[in-house]
Amino acid sequence: MPKKKAGPEKGKKISRRVNMSHPSAPGSSLRRRAEDKLESEIRKPQSEDLHKLSKEEIQKLVHELRTHQIELEMQNEDLRKAQEEIKVSQQRYSDFYDFAPVGFFTFDKNGLILEVNLPGALMLNVDRRSLIKKPFQLFVDKEDRDIFHTYLREVLTNQEMQSCEIRLKIKSRTIHTQLQTIAAEGSEDGTDIYKTVISDITERKLLEAERNRLHKELERSNAELEHFAGIASHDLQEPLRMVKSYVQLLSDRYKDKLDRDAGEFMDYALKGAVHMQALISDLLAYSRVGSRSEPFALTDLNAPLKRALSYLRQLIDDSSAEIIFEDLPSAYADETQMVQLFQNLIGNAIKFRGSGPLRVHISSDLRGNEWTIRVSDNGIGIDPKHHDRVFEVFRRLHSTDKYPGTGIGLAVCRKIVERHGGRIWVESELGKETTFYFTLPDKK
Repeated sequence: MPKKKAGPEKGKKISRRVNMSHPSAPGSSLRRRAEDKLESEIRKPQSEDLHKLSKEEIQKLVHELRTHQIELEMQNEDLRKAQEEIKVSQQRYSDFYDFAPVGFFTFDKNGLILEVNLPGALMLNVDRRSLIKKPFQLFVDKEDRDIFHTYLREVLTNQEMQSCEIRLKIKSRTIHTQLQTIAAEGSEDGTDIYKTVISDITERKLLEAERNRLHKELERSNAELEHFAGIASHDLQEPLRMVKSYVQLLSDRYKDKLDRDAGEFMDYALKGAVHMQALISDLLAYSRVGSRSEPFALTDLNAPLKRALSYLRQLIDDSSAEIIFEDLPSAYADETQMVQLFQNLIGNAIKFRGSGPLRVHISSDLRGNEWTIRVSDNGIGIDPKHHDRVFEVFRRLHSTDKYPGTGIGLAVCRKIVERHGGRIWVESELGKETTFYFTLPDKK
């Protein structure tokens, strides 16, 4: 009989050791099931092989308990790390909230300030705690208060992001601000609230005002330049034509009756008058690129190219130039100015041709969202150190005796291209091929 009591007594001791964990701890339900199973095995009838079953079951349960204990330790470690990450995240949010370069405000539907960060309080130049429950409109310029209240109604009505610009009156100075809603929601007590970011855009407004002033000044200056160009075209060219005509008349009538020096003097005077006429005419054309222009329209660039070639037909025939052009794209452009652009670039190639047969090639390709047009020739080339200078007004690299011209043609080309939102540049070397590139936005 004593042997029969030994098993249960031993089982009871193990059962008490298993029940040591707190039932409310994570994983306690698994331990309870294991304990219940162990206890049920202990209470089985005496006829079963109690010692054998209890030993195997005990070993299995002990193993399960150890496994669960390891899992609990791992879960506790993960929980500790998560709590640390939350703490760090909260600290970061707090730092961002109080040291961001903008003001964070929480308003109710009437515009009362419910919460504000430190930069927002500094923007209003009021202690942070003193702002709570104060109407924000007290700081809004009187002329902009209707804008602010309209903004409030739109936010609360549409429940979506809204923005507006208002001026704040802070003591004796005015601050330009931009309000941008970041959230519109209901509070715990059912009150409608919304959160807004307020940015100080005073400096931007001052820069915009300065830019507008300079733009108006530039428009005024351009108008004066155009007026001057008109006067130059009429008032200067008229007497110049008279000088040219009378010098020509003197040369025709008396050149043979005067000595050689007198004849040369009249030739110089005539050439000077002709050059001055061309200079005034080109200067007038340059000044009118932006003011005397047509609105952009979808233009097949093959059409202005062919018109330019027809205007240059005599020069092309005289120079025996070979003009090759590929099919060009369509772009939004001023067709008349495109004719002028092609005419200047091709005419430039003919003027600066070499001793061999001249070949001019016009092609294009699409790069990203813009077309690149190329005008290449096998002329005398351009020294790389002059690549930027050739587009300057009155900039000449050669004397007028060798290559006539006013030095305005490429400057006009650049002004036309820039008006169309493109760029123009040249790639060349002395004695090698020269290629002028210009870009136009794709029609899409």
